[in-house]
Amino acid sequence: ILEQGKKFETVEEAQAYMDEHDVNFSLAFGPALVKDGEFVCPGSYDLGEVKKDFPRAAICQMGKLHYLFGVSNMEAPYYSTFNIKRFGEYIHQTGCIHAYALDGGQTATVVMDNALFNNVNYGSERLISDMIYFATAKPAGE
Repeated sequence: ILEQGKKFETVEEAQAYMDEHDVNFSLAFGPALVKDGEFVCPGSYDLGEVKKDFPRAAICQMGKLHYLFGVSNMEAPYYSTFNIKRFGEYIHQTGCIHAYALDGGQTATVVMDNALFNNVNYGSERLISDMIYFATAKPAGE
């Protein structure tokens, strides 16, 4: 279930929504960049610095159980930070079905096989408690 700007007036209203839709787990992020294959990135957003060029991150759904993690940062020699709209345009070009911006700046970090894949332009990654973790139950080598 993907909702944009969904707000509840009471805890009871939120609980009724969760019960009706059988919600066991939820995440909050945004803004939406792509919805149903259409570019929907807003020119402004209540949270974060969307009009300035900063490292950015996005989670993109390419198909059922097929995801793409997109990141832009200031790592040499690429120097590719964007405002949210330009970043959203690049993400839309991947052909994804849905895409949402995640936290950017120092948290636009990718780790693969316990190794840092990219460096952010602030000298160090921010210590954070949230992450998106992809894993497989398939044994190595298969």
